[in-house]
Amino acid sequence: MFQDPSVEGREARQSATDRVNNTWGFWATAAWVAAALVLKDDLFPRFEHALLDHTAVGGAISNHLALGALNTALVWLVPILLLLVALRIRQWPTRKYFAWVAPRPGFIVPALAAGVALQLAGYAIPYLAGADMTASAVEQYRSTQNAGNPVWLPLFLSWPAYIAAPLVEESIFRGFLWRGWQSSPLGVRGAWILSSFVFAAYHIPKAIDMGLDGPNATILLSEDLLLGFLLGWLRWHAASLVPSIAAHFAYNVIPPLVTLLIGAIVVGHLTGP
Repeated sequence: MFQDPSVEGREARQSATDRVNNTWGFWATAAWVAAALVLKDDLFPRFEHALLDHTAVGGAISNHLALGALNTALVWLVPILLLLVALRIRQWPTRKYFAWVAPRPGFIVPALAAGVALQLAGYAIPYLAGADMTASAVEQYRSTQNAGNPVWLPLFLSWPAYIAAPLVEESIFRGFLWRGWQSSPLGVRGAWILSSFVFAAYHIPKAIDMGLDGPNATILLSEDLLLGFLLGWLRWHAASLVPSIAAHFAYNVIPPLVTLLIGAIVVGHLTGP
C-alpha cells in the first residue's frame, strides 16, 4: 500500500536529524584532529620543502608577496580539507557539523568586545608591572621605514594570525572537536573545558619558539587557556562558530595593530617639530 506522505516526511526529517547528531565519537574525533594538526604543522611543510626547495617555484613563493600569501593560505587550508574528508566518509552535513551557521542574535558585537578586552588586559598587566611596552614597537616601525616599506606592512603580513588562525583553529577546536566531544559522555560542559585545555596545549610550541622563560611561558599559556574558555563559552551559548571566530579575530588583531600605533605615536613624537 502507499505510505502516508506525512509519515514519509517525518521519517525523512528524522533521518536528517540522525545524520546531524551522529559524530565520530570521542577518540576518533581526537584522532582526526591530531592528524589534521600534525599535517598542517609538520607533514605538509616537510613535504612542501622537500618538493620545492631549490626550485624555480620555491624561489617564486619566497620572493613574491602574493605567491607567498597564497602558499600560506594553502598550508592553513590543509587541515580543514582533511576534516572535510572525515565528514564526507560518513556523509554528514558540513555546515551543521562545524557550526558554520548564523548565531543567535546579539552575540557578534559582545564577542568582538570580549576579544579586545581580553587582549588589552594582557597588555595592562605587564605595563602596570613596569615593563617597557614601546621599545620593540619603535624598533619595528623604524626598521620598516628604513627598508623603504610602508609602515603598515607588518600589520598586513600578520594576516595569518587574525584571518587564517581564527577561521581554521575555531573550525578545528570549537567546530569539529567540539561536535565530536559534546556528543560523547563528556557532554557540552566537558567539551568546553577539555577543548579549552587542548587549545592551550596546542600553543605550547609557540612559547618554545619564542624562547620564553618559565614565568613568561606560563603567562602566555594561561592567556591561551582563558581565550579558549571565552571562545568555547561563545560557541556554546551562541550555538554557532561565528562569534568565536569574531572574538578570536579581535584578540589576534590587537597586537600588530597596537604595535603599529605605538610605533607611529612614539616615532612621530620623537621626530616631530
